[in-house]
Amino acid sequence: MVAQQSFRADLFYRLNVVPIHIPPLRERPDDIVPLSIHFLEVFNRKYGRNIRFEPDVLSAFESLPWPGNVRELENLIERLIVMSEDEVVTLKHLPFKVKTPERQALVIQVNKPISFKKAVQMLEKELLQKTMQSYPTTRQAAKVLGVSHPTIIRKLQKYKLPPGSEDSADSADSAE
Repeated sequence: MVAQQSFRADLFYRLNVVPIHIPPLRERPDDIVPLSIHFLEVFNRKYGRNIRFEPDVLSAFESLPWPGNVRELENLIERLIVMSEDEVVTLKHLPFKVKTPERQALVIQVNKPISFKKAVQMLEKELLQKTMQSYPTTRQAAKVLGVSHPTIIRKLQKYKLPPGSEDSADSADSAE
């Protein structure tokens, strides 16, 4: 920005004396609920609404990777306030991509000692199977698990699991 002269160089160098590192939202899960409540209050005031969140909604927010960080959370909450016709935002109001699957315990029975590597592989395979049952596309599964799309594809192939499908919007984008 300094090179493009859209930000004053002297101000940049004054501010750069103490660099501040703010980790991404996915590394600060304890910040999600307070930020959500803050944005809820801000947008309720801005739009003259009195919307509130069901506790399950806040739990769903905590389980997401938030690749767009705080701005993605802020935009989602603004959209929910503007679009909601109800006083309480529930899971049914959330876009599909932010719904969380029912939490089921993954149980792996070990009858005899096995290597750590084998135990991790068993857990990984079970987790992939459960996630693919809850999310129909590999891109959604990747987002929920917090890994890249190629990683999901590779792991599904490794464990010989059915691949699921691509998001239709993503397929259309790749065709262009």
